[in-house]
Amino acid sequence: MNKRDWDKEYINGGFLDKWDIPYPSQELVAFVATVNFPKETVALDVGCGAGREAVFLAQQGLNTIGVDLSAEALKIAAKRANEAGVQVDWRQGN
Repeated sequence: MNKRDWDKEYINGGFLDKWDIPYPSQELVAFVATVNFPKETVALDVGCGAGREAVFLAQQGLNTIGVDLSAEALKIAAKRANEAGVQVDWRQGN
């Protein structure tokens, strides 16, 4: 898929039925629970999509960067972060 196709899936909500998850993956939750991260730890979520896992990482106190090709996905991710009361450094890139 190209950038336009990705954006279209986020605009029309198609991502919700295809790959969005309502909670962070159990593997990520388990990993974060087992590691005592230093305060300055940076988490990088590449291909963050609508930001579910990046938001979770920020909620755990990690300095989080979320990268995605789709500007529309990043808009949704930023809204989710705002609703959760956390800050994530969202960046558009491939």
